[in-house]
Amino acid sequence: MKKQKKAIIIFAAMFGVALVLFFTFLNYYQFSYKNKILLSLQCLFFDKNTVSVEVKNIDIKKVTIEFIDHPKNRVIFKNNKKVGRIKREKGFIVFDIFYDGLRIARADIFNQNSNNTYDYFFYLAKNDSIFDFRFKVDDEWTGYRMFTVDKLNKTLTDVYYNKQGKTTGLIGIDYYDDNENVIVDETWKNDTLINLNLYENGDWYKNYSIGKSWKTTVYKLTKEPHNDSLKYIYQTIENGEVVETEIIKVKKQQ
Repeated sequence: MKKQKKAIIIFAAMFGVALVLFFTFLNYYQFSYKNKILLSLQCLFFDKNTVSVEVKNIDIKKVTIEFIDHPKNRVIFKNNKKVGRIKREKGFIVFDIFYDGLRIARADIFNQNSNNTYDYFFYLAKNDSIFDFRFKVDDEWTGYRMFTVDKLNKTLTDVYYNKQGKTTGLIGIDYYDDNENVIVDETWKNDTLINLNLYENGDWYKNYSIGKSWKTTVYKLTKEPHNDSLKYIYQTIENGEVVETEIIKVKKQQ
């Protein structure tokens, strides 16, 4: 009988400790869950991201920054002040930087949590006719892209830079028609053409890229000079021998 009472007392004590631990955990979980709900609602209605812009040798009132969104981009900086919200979302957060209506640069970060907020810093300067740009997030410099528009030849070139402001060797070149629709975009890495996209009426329809498929198949892409067209050669090579060659010609708009 005494053994039974002792066992009941021990069981009751263990059960009591288990209940305390359970309700403590439950209370903590509910508190955390409520905090998550409150934080999500705060992120939905309030924008606590900050935007700072510094310029040199240019008029800051001519600087415009857009947040890349779909279906329509959102202006978040204009006339030397923040004028729009930066959506909090998981994935890439992308900005286009304009000066006097001309797109100068693009900067982005990868956001791992839609509840995160950041302090964005943009620096834009001009020496003679050359623009300089830097991008910093929470006191840490990040990579970016610089754009150059050639209206005469209807091209837009973007050069990729790392967080130290050095070129990465990656360059993109877009070719446009008379209606400003992209007809071809090229990607180069250290003077080697690595990717090509073709468009019709501004819509993408075909891709060519270098690389390997399986163990023995290699794809090679080259560009050749041509008078009035963009000319490319795309080859399929198996076991060191060319088994297929496709010649691609796209008429340039002059």
